[in-house]
Amino acid sequence: MSDPTLTPDISLSIPAGLSAVRTGPDATRSRIASTAKQFEATFLSSMLGSMFQGLSTEGMFGGGAGEQAFRSFLTDAMSKQMVNHGGVGLAPAIQKEMLRLQGLSDTPQTGAARSAGPVPSTNKSTISKTYGSGASEKAARAAYAGAH
Repeated sequence: MSDPTLTPDISLSIPAGLSAVRTGPDATRSRIASTAKQFEATFLSSMLGSMFQGLSTEGMFGGGAGEQAFRSFLTDAMSKQMVNHGGVGLAPAIQKEMLRLQGLSDTPQTGAARSAGPVPSTNKSTISKTYGSGASEKAARAAYAGAH
């Protein structure tokens, strides 16, 4: 018999913060959406920083050196609020392209559609190899849809 006090406990416990970690295409979509919004916020912060660059912080209502030092925090906060309220439309375009590069569709798929595999490539070289060099993209898409 073995002594239970000498047996090491090798069970793993998952920290509370990691219990909600998701994997798979839905998690990838979520990370891509977050990254696209962060990129748009960074872009807008840079644009707002350029807008405020020439303003003087001197004068009766100026903030002086303190305003100048903390202006980047203000532009970051404003850009995040702009993105949270719709932004300028940059995040959806970036998200769509990132999803395409990962081989995922724009919208989450459920059920049988999810098991169908990755979104097919529609570049001309793939179409030519698959359907012949004379095939148009529209005809190739129709042929692909009919075959699957």
